[in-house]
Amino acid sequence: MQHLFKNMSGSKKYFLIAGGGLAIFFVFMFGIVIIQKNISDPNTVMLFSEGGAQWIRFPQPTDLFTKNSKGSIYAFRYNFTVREVPPNAILTLRAMKHVALFLDKRLLYLFDTDESNWKIPHHIDLGPFLTPGPHEIYIKIFNITGPPALLAYSQSLGIYTNESWETSKFEETWLPARLLDKIEPSELSRRFKRADAALFENYPLFLTLFFLSVFLTCLFEWRNRYPWLDHFKPSASRIRLLLMILWIIIAMNNIGKIPLHVGMDFDQHLEYIKQIATNFRIPLPTEGRRMFEAPLYYIISALIYKALVGLFSVEVALKGLRIVPLLCGFIQIELCYRALKYVFSEKEDLQIIGTLVGGLLPMNLYMSQVVGTEPLSGVFIGIVVVLLLRLIRYPAYREREVYILIGFFWGLALLTKVTAVLLLAPLIYFVIYTVLPENQPFQKKTGICAMQRVSMVIGIGLLVSGWYYLRNWIEIGKLFVGGWDASRGFLLLQDPGYRSPAQLLRFGEALFYPAFAGVMGFWDALYSTLWFDGFLGGAGTYDYIPPWNYDFMLACVWLSILPTAAIILGLIKTFLRPTQALSRGTLLAASCMAIYFFAILYLFLTVPVYSTAKATYTMGIIPCYAVLCAAGMDMLRQRLYIKALTNGFLVCWAAGAYFSYFVV
Repeated sequence: MQHLFKNMSGSKKYFLIAGGGLAIFFVFMFGIVIIQKNISDPNTVMLFSEGGAQWIRFPQPTDLFTKNSKGSIYAFRYNFTVREVPPNAILTLRAMKHVALFLDKRLLYLFDTDESNWKIPHHIDLGPFLTPGPHEIYIKIFNITGPPALLAYSQSLGIYTNESWETSKFEETWLPARLLDKIEPSELSRRFKRADAALFENYPLFLTLFFLSVFLTCLFEWRNRYPWLDHFKPSASRIRLLLMILWIIIAMNNIGKIPLHVGMDFDQHLEYIKQIATNFRIPLPTEGRRMFEAPLYYIISALIYKALVGLFSVEVALKGLRIVPLLCGFIQIELCYRALKYVFSEKEDLQIIGTLVGGLLPMNLYMSQVVGTEPLSGVFIGIVVVLLLRLIRYPAYREREVYILIGFFWGLALLTKVTAVLLLAPLIYFVIYTVLPENQPFQKKTGICAMQRVSMVIGIGLLVSGWYYLRNWIEIGKLFVGGWDASRGFLLLQDPGYRSPAQLLRFGEALFYPAFAGVMGFWDALYSTLWFDGFLGGAGTYDYIPPWNYDFMLACVWLSILPTAAIILGLIKTFLRPTQALSRGTLLAASCMAIYFFAILYLFLTVPVYSTAKATYTMGIIPCYAVLCAAGMDMLRQRLYIKALTNGFLVCWAAGAYFSYFVV
């Protein structure tokens, strides 16, 4: 362990150890909370196989639309033969959620009262009602918050729910039951070609770019022989300028071409904006489907809408609402450049890679062209991250004004989207780190200074945003209400309606059919929304999909494997070398990424709908993705031929990513 803390002062060494301990404690408590919620919370629906039986349901394709909760009843049946009645013919039954059990058309058991206890297993003794010969178990299940599902078994009778059971929706047509783990992909996803086929179809273009990049990489490595090449050598600042020009071009081209309906929950965002523009007041979270969101983005958009609608048509005014997200996407390029400049100040090639990946991240490209809160929230959080990186890397810039700016932008982020609260822990930790003395023991005045800096940052942040959350507390008794919170009076359903271990373990759908791959599981959801417009701008049918260039989009799914691997390597490198990572700033990037990951995982496990796992929630840490990708690439570029190959793949990815979202 000593080598981990080499060349580190006593106070910083213990500070790093304390941070590691807190991280381990956080992961442990996260597991405890998830286990506790799965046991006691009726709204957390994680279903495990048990006793040799598997959960089964009615076979039906995935429904992409959000719908009102009306409830549904399904029937399940199973025929079996008893040769000799066993002494202990107990049937153990679990159901989502109300259940009625019939044996040979005779009602034996009914549970239709307290829905909060639906997780408790039911044990029914079938012995008194059995005789040697054939029998039929018939079970009806009613569920208002998801699909009716069943798990039942009796070891003494050899009864186990599996695909040998039959199920029916209206007791008309009986079909083989479907295992709960076997989620049907959406029909819409099969309207697109396979991603690997798209890559192969575009191979002439990508091969040309690949070999050209390899050639130029080798040529610039030999620039000592040809000094004139120095005039054409790419730099991070030039790449930044190029990306900004490309962003302006795509913005001017696309702003009028993308249909108004494109974008997640566009109608609900528009309702919020019009409420403010018309009534000059911020609605309560209970007054509409999207009104639970913090108001800053909607206030700015309402002002733009009000100004434009008085001069132009309503359609022009609505398209003008895209100015804010487009500007935010543009700013993300600068934030990534600054982050890489601070973290890898001595490595120009890593600055180029990080700026390129961060600036052309598909998540930023497609989210920043439509109406929504994520781009603005992402910019404010990104500014906080970049300012923290500057404090970590350059002690000379640790003036009071910088801490004030950090608190101010964190407050703006909170006033835009409550997810900015996830930044609180790394904010406190790294603000304290910046006041620790170099090569000196911890002193009382250091502690006082740390408390002052933390209080300043948190205090200013709450001063900027706290009034909104205080108003919520006064009006509705809560600081914040989530979008899927039934207390708002909007009881809505979305598939799949449950979670299973398979949804956490499997991955691969996103590599072949990335459109709505998120219905299959957690990892497919993250990958498909980070590197691809995984939910197609909220389109539920093929007629309403965004006008992107899908051949390039699909091809990029495979090209994105390299930057994904680099980010993972960057994370591993960070946690294996915590001392270096702390002083360089990569530990901040890794910490932010880990916290956002656990937050999305928590949401995924506790709200069992396909749209809860989205990489777009992490738009604020785009600079962190860029930093970690560059850190991982640093491990892959020790030899010239590997460097040339990775450059070739990155150039292909960058070209594909940009043209994917350039509307023609």
